[in-house]
Amino acid sequence: MWRQTNVLQNRAKPSWLPAGVNYDLWLGPAPKHPFTRNRWHYKWHWFWDYGGGDLVNDGIHHIDLAVWGLGKDQQYPRQVGASGTQLWYDDDHETPDTQITDAAVAQRQRALPNCEIEK
Repeated sequence: MWRQTNVLQNRAKPSWLPAGVNYDLWLGPAPKHPFTRNRWHYKWHWFWDYGGGDLVNDGIHHIDLAVWGLGKDQQYPRQVGASGTQLWYDDDHETPDTQITDAAVAQRQRALPNCEIEK
């Protein structure tokens, strides 16, 4: 289970762009939204148009440590499922602040068991 820390802490109102910022270039193909400080440096992770929330931003590093610790770092999951929602914070974020993820990793199997083959 992963729960993000509160990064946005507010509902930001549209504001003027910082000097020298080309917001259209920064947005690229993402849908146009008025500029707010919550859609800018680092905080953009919590909006679906630009990121995948804290699990994608920082949580993946913690998952990596668990995978290494379990000795599964040379395998890919056969199946992954996730579910999340917003339970903790009343701010601008769109992505879940609470999420649970399950990954099924296959055990390595030998094609043939260790045995002698009679000739």
